[in-house]
Order: sequence, then structure tokens, then C-alpha cells
Amino acid sequence: MQAGLGTTVCVMAGLWLTGCGSEQPRDPTLPVEQLAARLASCKLTHLATALAMDPQVSEVWQQFPDARSYVALVDDARWPIDVRFAAALMLRSTGEAQLKRADPHAVAEVFAAALQHNLAGYAFSWGWLWAPGDPLGLLGQVFIEIGPPAERALEPLLDDATARDTYLGSTEATEMAGRRYRVKDFAAFYLARLANLELPWEPDLAKRDQVIGKLRVQLAAEAPPGEPQRPGGVVGASAALRLDDHCPQCALRGGLGGSSHRARNDK
Repeated sequence: MQAGLGTTVCVMAGLWLTGCGSEQPRDPTLPVEQLAARLASCKLTHLATALAMDPQVSEVWQQFPDARSYVALVDDARWPIDVRFAAALMLRSTGEAQLKRADPHAVAEVFAAALQHNLAGYAFSWGWLWAPGDPLGLLGQVFIEIGPPAERALEPLLDDATARDTYLGSTEATEMAGRRYRVKDFAAFYLARLANLELPWEPDLAKRDQVIGKLRVQLAAEAPPGEPQRPGGVVGASAALRLDDHCPQCALRGGLGGSSHRARNDK
């Protein structure tokens, strides 16, 4: 991860201590700022593709053994999304139970934003979908584990046609590139699994979009009575978190903005 993120984490920690508005109470005994700085120095793509097999996991856990610190980062939207994603990956690396200690809505938002902004760096961590192999992958499985809270985070991604087709291996990479997977395809696949709905494979993108459109109608029909209409658009919900949150306090008060931090995929 680039050096700029570490600087941003330090600045954010300073803003927390000095304050720029109302702030949520935090356990002062937890080394959240120190953990955030440590996670900012990790190679995020390695964490996302290897989880427990990545040597970084054991190193970080040895330095910060209290799971509550990782949970605090995941649950707090004032931290950069890649730091929150790294914290969630650290929890998930020890098993499903640890990640369940975090707010499921926050976890869903973090993983949906990671999918949208390609924080994992490769598509195979999100699964092979309709192709032979693990359909959900290490990361896609998290949405299924979360259950219904994941739906609201995923639905805005149904409008995102950004390519997400980077797989490893010459033969596999060529085959998967031919499938032309997009962010919306991953989101639709997970949503269909969550709702126990069929989502047939269509190699033609136009026909695939028609299938996704039908899925939208089915999901809307199955929404509980009285539930607020779910927003559309890539940034229609909190899952579509920006990567340039310039102030952890102000982001809670009136939207996101600024350009002091922009996460990249060259970690």
C-alpha cells in the first residue's frame, strides 16, 4: 500500500483526538489508531486472495491480538474503506465467527465497496460464478454468510458495468476473460443466491442484462411490505463508499468529499 495512506491514517487519528464535531464514544484502551496504521502498511491484495495463508495475518494478529480493535475499524465508517476492508479480512481469516462480531450491515457495505472498487485486485477471490470452480470464492461467500443485510449493499451494484474479469493462469485467465464478468454480474449472482432465485447464465451481455433486470423485479416483489424503496445507481446506497473521505467526523454529518485520500489497487 502506498505511503500516502499511512499519512492519511495518522491525520485521521489526529482529527479524532482533536475533534471536528460530535464523535462516537470509543474504548480508549483499544489501540485502534495504531492498528489502522499497521493495516495501512499491509499488501491488501495479498490479504484478500490468501486470507489465513498470508504471512501478514499472523504478524498483525501477534501485534494486535484483541479482535475488538478490528471490529471497531470495520464498524466505523469514518475510516478509509481499504483500512476497514483489511480489518474485516483479518477477522475473516480466523473463521466466520470472528467476522460476525462486527455489524453485519457494516461488513456488507465494506465488502460491496471492495468489490466495486477492486480492492482485492483479482476477480477469483469473488468466485467463478457460473463457470466451473468455486462459484462464490473466499470473499463472495461472506455475503451469503451475512444473509439479508447484504442485499441492500449489493443492489446498487447492479448498475455497475465495470469489468471484473482478472483471473490467474493462462488458460483460466483467457477463458474467464471471455465470459466478460462485470461488477453487476457478481452482485446479481450473490443476490440470487441470497433470495434463492434462479439466475441463468447468458454469454451475451445484452441478454445477461435482461436476466439481471428480471432479477430486480423479483427482488422488488419479494421485499417486505412497508420497506423503503431501495435506491438505484452505483452510488445509491452506503455500499458505494467513496475513497476520498477527507474527514472522519465530517463524513458523518453531511456527505463525503475532499481528496486527501484515494485508495488504489497497487498495494
